[in-house]
Amino acid sequence: MKKNQQNNISWNALVEHLKKASLVQSYCPRKSSTSWNQRICVKSSTVQAGDAFLAMKGTQFDSHSLIQSLYKKGVRHFIVEDQKKLGDFLHQEGVSWVELTSSRKAWSYAESFLCGQQEKNMKILAITGTNGKTSVAWMLTHVLRACGKKAFYIGTLGSSLKQENEFSHTTPDPDVLFPMLRSACQQEYDFCVIEVSSHALKQEKLGPILFDGAAMTSFSRDHLDYHKTMEDYWESKKILFTRHLKNNATVFIHKDLEAKEKGFFSSLKQKVFFYDMEDEKFNEHLSFSKNLSAKDLKTLPYRGKYNHDNFVCALLLASKFVHLDSSFPFHQLPQIPGRMEKVGGSQKSLEVYVDFAHTPDGLSKLLKSLRGTYTGGLWLVFGCGGDRDVGKRAEMAQVAEIFCQNIILTSDNPRNEDPKIIIKDILKGFQKPDLVRIEEDRKKAIYKALSLAKAGDTVLIVGKGHECFQEVKGQKFKLSDRKLVEDFFSQLDLKPM
Repeated sequence: MKKNQQNNISWNALVEHLKKASLVQSYCPRKSSTSWNQRICVKSSTVQAGDAFLAMKGTQFDSHSLIQSLYKKGVRHFIVEDQKKLGDFLHQEGVSWVELTSSRKAWSYAESFLCGQQEKNMKILAITGTNGKTSVAWMLTHVLRACGKKAFYIGTLGSSLKQENEFSHTTPDPDVLFPMLRSACQQEYDFCVIEVSSHALKQEKLGPILFDGAAMTSFSRDHLDYHKTMEDYWESKKILFTRHLKNNATVFIHKDLEAKEKGFFSSLKQKVFFYDMEDEKFNEHLSFSKNLSAKDLKTLPYRGKYNHDNFVCALLLASKFVHLDSSFPFHQLPQIPGRMEKVGGSQKSLEVYVDFAHTPDGLSKLLKSLRGTYTGGLWLVFGCGGDRDVGKRAEMAQVAEIFCQNIILTSDNPRNEDPKIIIKDILKGFQKPDLVRIEEDRKKAIYKALSLAKAGDTVLIVGKGHECFQEVKGQKFKLSDRKLVEDFFSQLDLKPM
């Protein structure tokens, strides 16, 4: 494996690289009065003299408007989508600029180039899907490690490479992603497993990356605050398969999507397989002496059919790169943080779980997986995020009411919305809203459920999973569902298991 050596890359070399990627419309060969320090910035707050500023037009703000103020800070290199927006600086002596077809796409290509295009020197596997991608990516990373491979994870849970708990986005921005891939190559990692979001695909964050393998776990309603329509959401997901796969890549798609989009997947040049844990044909791709059955999968540390499906997906994708046999230590795989994670409750003979389920489909699969597994009642604590798809709020209520009689509505991450308005939107989906308990304060809601639950009951706290904060009015306050449960039982002078 090649180890990256940071080269001195000139401004002209960067422009030539972007030209080869057919991203340059025009450029100014004029020499800048300030030497370029090989750094590209998209945030005005981090720009320094010597940086190149990459301007882009967003949905709410056009950063081309910052060019004049950044010139005053000493910036002399500009990457733009419209040269007219350079204004007087278009012909200014000492200013170098390049006009692009897409600033977002160029950002990823530029960061890749500056990092030595190290993504070409390791196996990179992509997981996408509305629900399940975090679980599959996490499982896959640990399966590869158990087989002796040096593998790391990037996604909703952060990165195992940098021990970061969380990124601001599921798929990091190019200025974070490509330096991580470079660092991984320097440390001689064999595999990177990355969660690929629809946002990242539509915003072209992945740029030149071609994946060695990919999987799609599910597709259902989510992110309509961004995509507006399910059609746009689906078209964004398809980009992974049409632009970012090597010709010899292997693709695994959950069988639920076969009927919906078999035509699309069959049109791909790569080998595509559909999987489902109940269809034991998946064993054809494994080299086990004994076929894995649905019964075998139910002994895993992951509960529910949807999690068994996720495990099968991880196993299948891993099998294309490593040898797996019946001696594999399935039962030693670690718990996925915040995914059907048991967090105590034995003091009151309760089963208490936290989970990240935040879509109607995700909540439905979670609640179905619990049917018949508890002897008492089922308590559900949930809310919906602010500044996100409003339409799914009532749908979440409809799902909850089918499975639960003991429901407590609370705040999730209200962001810039009034929590009372969010709860009101959720209540519209209940046929019997009078039976629903409401406690806006999430800590109090969780404590109420744990206090009211009786021996034999199961308490399910969903929506935030692994998160250790609550976002309110642009600020993040410390709040962990897991820790709140632990604190509740600590106050009983008993330590949860």
